[in-house]
Amino acid sequence: MGPSGSGKTTLLNVLAHRNPGARLNVAGSVYVNGSTISDTDLQSMSSYVEQDDALIGSLTVRETLDFAARLSLPR
Repeated sequence: MGPSGSGKTTLLNVLAHRNPGARLNVAGSVYVNGSTISDTDLQSMSSYVEQDDALIGSLTVRETLDFAARLSLPR
């Protein structure tokens, strides 16, 4: 959590590789439960819903999250 403009969305976009066309030089390691994980592992175990995502009003929160997960996670 942080104030507006502190880089929360930028960090999530970098971790999710949602920066097409951006000329960023990103380096570092990601740790989960004390162990280093690869970009591929991170992408396979995580996802996030952006603030601006269009929601389907007739779906429950659970149905919306299930729908988004089915679209973005590998089968």
